[in-house]
Amino acid sequence: GYYSTMANTLSDLFAIEAVKTLLPVYRELAAMGDDIQVSEAQRDQLYFGSLLAGFPLNHCGTCYCHTIGYFLSESYGVPNGFACAATLPDFVERGERALPEKAQPRRESVPLPVFHSVEYAQHSGCTAPVQSGPLCPGKAPGAYAEPQSFLY
Repeated sequence: GYYSTMANTLSDLFAIEAVKTLLPVYRELAAMGDDIQVSEAQRDQLYFGSLLAGFPLNHCGTCYCHTIGYFLSESYGVPNGFACAATLPDFVERGERALPEKAQPRRESVPLPVFHSVEYAQHSGCTAPVQSGPLCPGKAPGAYAEPQSFLY
């Protein structure tokens, strides 16, 4: 919701805090490889981060990461998290171009690696559906199709 046209100061606060809460746990779990053991403290942090993330989601709704994610999940069986993550880098990049005043605060609070959609999906281990689907080669052709609640 951070780059949604429906975002406001409160939803931005919750969005940033959610990512700051969730990202360290995601990184810890990713470092475990295939032998993921979620501790009680990590589980509590994931629950709390999810609660924080729900506030901007409830206020702003979903943007195009989810719209395209639904298509990937339904058409190719891509797990929802991977499907939404596939267009996240392009979404953030576009949001920063459209709302440059929000870019610096986001970068300071939540530094994220920058990949384009296909590179990110491949980096995330989600290669088969992306390579065989209509979203290759290059950036997803529908990645800039915008729900009405997004940016212009």
